[in-house]
Amino acid sequence: MKKLLLLVLCGAILLSFTACKKDIPEDNSQPEVSTVVTPVPDPVISRFITEYNELSKLDLHDYFRQDDAVNSYKGVAGRCDVYITSNTADPSNPQLHVTIMGGTTQEDQARMFAVFMDVAQVLDTYVSKDQLNQAVNHMTAQTSTLTNYRFCGYMEVKTYMPILDIGTGVVPCRIDLVGNQFFVE
Repeated sequence: MKKLLLLVLCGAILLSFTACKKDIPEDNSQPEVSTVVTPVPDPVISRFITEYNELSKLDLHDYFRQDDAVNSYKGVAGRCDVYITSNTADPSNPQLHVTIMGGTTQEDQARMFAVFMDVAQVLDTYVSKDQLNQAVNHMTAQTSTLTNYRFCGYMEVKTYMPILDIGTGVVPCRIDLVGNQFFVE
């Protein structure tokens, strides 16, 4: 019975990916998108944002520099907060860290996985749809935090947190990804 329920849940999530629209709220009003383009001086983050927006139906918008001490930006995609940090201190192993914050409902989680699939395709152009679907299935089967999950060559899920009810409240879902070889050529 649990396997059947899991299969139905995974199917519903996968169907929600194919039905994604560009950040259109349920009341069909257009989302507020900033008309001011924030310059991104970091070439790695700039490349990521450009490639993500070319690939995804869920544009990354309203991004701004979050921390002057590090190359860190925050934006919104698919109604999920997206945090992007470039770590190029070690030129032999540059990394791009991307955190996607979901919410506390199954719809929030489905949107987070839709953003995750697009982010993953930008971080590793060799990742296949099958690998992404297997990763999503693996993560949705988790009932507690998953760490250091490598599902393809140049990318790793550092942390996946499902929606957790901890008794004192509900903890929102989240995915932390690291692209180990994402750099400006």
